[in-house]
Amino acid sequence: MKPFLNLRWLRLVLLAVLLLIPLLLVGTSAAGAAGQNPPVQPGGPQRGQQAIDALGSHLPEVAAAYGMTTAELYDLFLHDHTLHVDNTGELFYVDDPFLADEALSLAGQSAPAEAPFPDAQTFLLHSRPGADHTIYLDFTGHVTEGTTWNSAYGIATINSPAYDIDGNPGSFSATEIDRIQKTWLIVAEDYSPFDVDVTTEDPGPAALSRAGGGD
Repeated sequence: MKPFLNLRWLRLVLLAVLLLIPLLLVGTSAAGAAGQNPPVQPGGPQRGQQAIDALGSHLPEVAAAYGMTTAELYDLFLHDHTLHVDNTGELFYVDDPFLADEALSLAGQSAPAEAPFPDAQTFLLHSRPGADHTIYLDFTGHVTEGTTWNSAYGIATINSPAYDIDGNPGSFSATEIDRIQKTWLIVAEDYSPFDVDVTTEDPGPAALSRAGGGD
């Protein structure tokens, strides 16, 4: 009788294990997916308090994924209106547009006497070459594809035109050159205490993309 009982219990144990394995796999898969892309409330990209509410209990998880504390991310959402979160938990920034009436106003101003640097240096400026962090001031225009900005707004290609205040996007006037160089000076001064290279020269995707917490 003992061999029969042992065999019966063995079959019951194996059956229980076989039934439990799919449940464990589903649970592991769901936990892994949540760790990579924590679900948030639907409704498109959110910012400010709406973003905090949309993330809900996933706020600490998203903060940790970006190397921040919960309090730091909470504070960023409340004080930086350009910070957004999409419905997969990805963070991204949306800068305010350059208003048309402001551009017309600037275009009507007289040209400066002289830019701070030679014209040929306008798109080669660096505040701290070789720094671990880079801020690229892109005045020449850019085509954005395959990013969170594209997927969040359902736009396959985002065309960002070159800086233009005189209605001639094909070239930079003396006024535009002056404003580009002075903008670089202002931003470079703001970040001078930090290990950041503020540049007008395209550093390439590797210098701008964040691959992980150690990047």
